[in-house]
Order: sequence, then C-alpha cells, then structure tokens
Amino acid sequence: MQSPKAESPRPLELFVVWMKASAQAVGGGGSGQLGAYNAVVTSRGWFSPEAWAECWGICQIVPGVNIIGMALLTGSRLAGFSGAGASLAGLVAPNVVLTLLLTALYTHVQGTPLLQAGLHGLMAAAAAASFLSSWRLARPVVRATAAQGRAALGVAVLILLAAAVLVRTTDVPVFGLLLAGGCAMAATQVVVGHMKRNQDHS
Repeated sequence: MQSPKAESPRPLELFVVWMKASAQAVGGGGSGQLGAYNAVVTSRGWFSPEAWAECWGICQIVPGVNIIGMALLTGSRLAGFSGAGASLAGLVAPNVVLTLLLTALYTHVQGTPLLQAGLHGLMAAAAAASFLSSWRLARPVVRATAAQGRAALGVAVLILLAAAVLVRTTDVPVFGLLLAGGCAMAATQVVVGHMKRNQDHS
C-alpha cells in the first residue's frame, strides 16, 4: 500500500479534520467521505489519491459502517493508535450531538410541506456528493488497472457490469460480490503476468 505523501499530522489535527467532515455528512457517509477526502488528500496532502482509494477498498470488506473504518484506518496510519482514536472521536462526537438536537426539533415540525421539500432537496445534493466521492475513489483505480494492460481493464469493466446486474436482479450479498471481484482481478493479474513472462522468454 502506498504511504502517505506528507508529514504525519498530530492527533488534534485529525480530530478537527474528521469533526468537520462529520459536520458535512448530511444524507449519508458519502458527503462526509467527500469532506474528509478534500481535507486529507486535496488540501493537506497527507494521503495520495491512490492510498486513500486503497484504504477505502479495505474498509469495504470489513463489516460495519465504512466511514468509521476509514477514520480508524487513516488515523492509525497517520498517527498510530492516538490518531485512530482522535479521528473516531472527531467523526462520532458531532453526529451524536446533532442527532439528539435534530430529533427533538423534528418531533415538532414533522409532516409540514416545507420540511418535506427541504428534505428532498437535501437528499438530491447528498446523492451528488456520493457520486463525486465514488468517482474520486474509482479514478486512481482505473488508471492503475489500465496501466496493467487491456486484459486487466477489460476484466475490470466486466466485473463492474456483472456486479451491477447481480445487484439489480438478485439478492447476492455485497460481501460476496466484493470477494468475487477481488479474486477475479487477482487471477487476471496472475495470468497476465504469466503471459508476459512467456513472451519475454520466447
């Protein structure tokens, strides 16, 4: 896995970064992940896009909330156990406070047309943030796969299409799709490497 690009931050800096990302996580983890990406990768350069995508990939195969795993993994890589704890605290603390406050407020205004319209607009913006986060994660993976050759890129496209069809038409577990996709790409890498070695010897 690629190492972080810049000098490691202090735990307090990680707490602040993830607290701000948590405050932006409206409509799901996608917007929070986008905020964390902007802070950790784009603004401060603590991680390269490739290293961030690899960490996110690891979090996909771990049960539980992905963004919590991301905070723990990136925090531990940047500042050890104290960094992991600070990142988790920064991510969770604002959510707990805001959820309690919003729950109390919602009981008084639920069902009003103005609130429903606002929620619809909020979810549309959150979907856009999730799409942008997915593209930023996929871009370095696509570049790395394309660099391995057309065969690897073709298999990656087939995995994408097959996974989309299976999710749409079956109840196959997501973990099974992730495992199958990873095994398929690993097998492709072995086959491509073997073919290249044979060509070099011929």
